[in-house]
Amino acid sequence: MKTYFIRHLPGPAWIAGKGFAEQSLLEHGSYIHRLYQQGILLEGGPFLDDQGGLAIIQVESQAQAEQIVAEDPAVVSGIFTAELHPWMRVNWETYGG
Repeated sequence: MKTYFIRHLPGPAWIAGKGFAEQSLLEHGSYIHRLYQQGILLEGGPFLDDQGGLAIIQVESQAQAEQIVAEDPAVVSGIFTAELHPWMRVNWETYGG
């Protein structure tokens, strides 16, 4: 399994002057929740400064991660643009021990 983080940033359809909760993100929320139910989404949520959000996913390949980003309704509609980055979790309980 490979772990990635997706950084969602305001896209061209983001409504300026409106906060995260005021954007049309119902479909995005449902999509992300399904990823959580499938065990793909490990963590996620909006930035508190209304500048997008972050999702940490665990998948088999980069191609699968790219597909997840490409099928996100908020990315498709242009509310978000997305950056995909490989990520490594550090086990801080055992680090340096």
